[in-house]
Amino acid sequence: MSQIASTVPSFLRRSALALGVLAGSALGQLTPEWISTIPVGTALSSGLGGYVIDASGVTYVTGTAGAGPFAIDVVTTAIGPDGTTLWQATFNGPQNGFDQASAIALGPDGALYVSGDTQGPDFFANVLLLKYDVATGALL
Repeated sequence: MSQIASTVPSFLRRSALALGVLAGSALGQLTPEWISTIPVGTALSSGLGGYVIDASGVTYVTGTAGAGPFAIDVVTTAIGPDGTTLWQATFNGPQNGFDQASAIALGPDGALYVSGDTQGPDFFANVLLLKYDVATGALL
């Protein structure tokens, strides 16, 4: 036993060993059931804003996409349990500028809500709340 290890209380040595065993068993290879991609463009601000999964296994993903720096839109996609795209919707705000998604949730009314911000006059940001029909992706 090393000099350092002998100064560590025995309960911590046992805990460290247990964590090491758990970490060692978590190194296995994972095989995904499906992989789906959503093109988001070349802007550095493009990317995932959030996702939520409903009780039937449909995954709703929202994020920011575009060629930037100011032509950025909100993209929301529904992906079925088998990985197929069910619908995709793009929101381009009234200023045709910088629109960004930051959160997504399923509402108690069964609708899908996306929040974020959209460019207002003089480049000030306005709060954005979008409500989608989960079956069709139509903006409500």
